[in-house]
Amino acid sequence: MEILGVVHERQSNYPKALEYSEKSLKLYEELGNKTGMARNLGNIGIIYMRQFDYPKALEYYPKALEINEELGNKLGVAINLENIAALYLNLSQDSVNINPSELNEFVSINKDINLDNGIQYTKESISIFEEIGELNKRSNALKNLAKAYKQKGEFEKALDAHEEYVILKDSVFNQENTSKINALTTERDRIEAERAEEKAAIAKEEADSRRNRLQYLAIGAVVVFLGVILLLSGCMNMKEWMARALVFLSFIFLFEFILVIIDPWTDEYSEGIPLIKFGINMALALVIFPMHQYFEKRVSLKVV
Repeated sequence: MEILGVVHERQSNYPKALEYSEKSLKLYEELGNKTGMARNLGNIGIIYMRQFDYPKALEYYPKALEINEELGNKLGVAINLENIAALYLNLSQDSVNINPSELNEFVSINKDINLDNGIQYTKESISIFEEIGELNKRSNALKNLAKAYKQKGEFEKALDAHEEYVILKDSVFNQENTSKINALTTERDRIEAERAEEKAAIAKEEADSRRNRLQYLAIGAVVVFLGVILLLSGCMNMKEWMARALVFLSFIFLFEFILVIIDPWTDEYSEGIPLIKFGINMALALVIFPMHQYFEKRVSLKVV
């Protein structure tokens, strides 16, 4: 619900934003979650401020500030102070008119008092932003402080605040550029590492392919050699055990060579199921067996 409140506030749908933020606040109150309470109190204050209901906004900002001070949340405290300062500075503008009937204990109709309050709260937020090292928010607060001093007619203080703002803005710019450069460097290193891995994988794949081709050729050469000898065995006299060994080795090599060749297809077809692979191997063995028997009989005719 809290996120929905923020989304509707950014879309300027203030009634819905207020509805979800108040529901979220109530839920956090029931849970005793003070961090969530402070965050939603601040959000409700922002919603009222967007609608120029300054008295109502100043009912919620101090409550958020009080809880963040209790929690020791310095960033939250500084943001609350900055929001209160922005509200008072808006109230100090000649273009802003306050209906006396809408005034409460937090809002004065006196623009000078509002300007002084805005300056004071801005200085307090700057002090905390400086303490916690929040450069960007401190820079924005200094910019607002320079405008406030200029409006009050304290031009020397306005110039000092503006100069500090410019210096800090440059620091923020450099810091952001450094972060972007570091991010780009990291991304470049990642891409180069991926390319190196891809090249290594391709090189390994090519090396494996060359090795496999050489091994296939070697096995094939052995099978062909044994096949030639087997075919010529009918023209030679040899002992029975030699003949049987020749036939056995020839067909063992042939059988294993075929298994190696068809193994990728077998894996794909069987989807790795052992029983199917076993069936394919048995079918191959049954095809080769009659050939083995034929050559064994043929060679046995020439044994001595």
